[in-house]
Amino acid sequence: MKMQALKGILLVVGFFLLVYAPTFAIVGSIKPGIAVAIPLTIAISFVLVIGIIAIQVRISGSWREYGFRLSERRYILAAIVVGIPLGLVLTFIDKNLSPGDPLGIGHLKLWMLIIYFLIGSSIQEEVIFRGLLQTLLAKHLDVNLAAMGRTLSIAALLIALLFGMIHLEVGPFTAFAAFLLAVLAGELRHRSGSLAPAILVHAIFNACGLLWMLK
Repeated sequence: MKMQALKGILLVVGFFLLVYAPTFAIVGSIKPGIAVAIPLTIAISFVLVIGIIAIQVRISGSWREYGFRLSERRYILAAIVVGIPLGLVLTFIDKNLSPGDPLGIGHLKLWMLIIYFLIGSSIQEEVIFRGLLQTLLAKHLDVNLAAMGRTLSIAALLIALLFGMIHLEVGPFTAFAAFLLAVLAGELRHRSGSLAPAILVHAIFNACGLLWMLK
């Protein structure tokens, strides 16, 4: 079991680097402005992750296995019911604890913010983290953590930790909020078998952040 878990973790690290290392190398070599860097990063990493999943599917598996399937309505409803209040509360706390614009996106046009963050990053990051990485880890670490009569996927939790860590450069509470988002998205992905609820709850969180910027 330990060897299986270690293999899964190593696969996650390897595929994470396989997606992001070339992406940041290409974007870094071009050195575009933030208005171009964001969509370019999203596009390159998305193409890479779709390519990787396509290879995995061709070797063994199906697109459905990676979350490309419809979701039951109850999980869509759960994403909305839990995502909106949690997103609003965490955004309120984050913006008060982490004032300013660490990413330098405040000058971007509204349509850019909607396409880049509400749509683009919500889909791109969920396909990477909950589609590819969580699926791979769950294959080697299909264990649930039980607490207070509830269960939580260990694979979802570990991928959530990784997701939170990559947001540390923005700020510690932003990273914590990203971790909570990822736990919710990961569990929705785990329970529904679909990426749709995870993408929706991610978009809700990002929408809360955009609303705060526009207020």
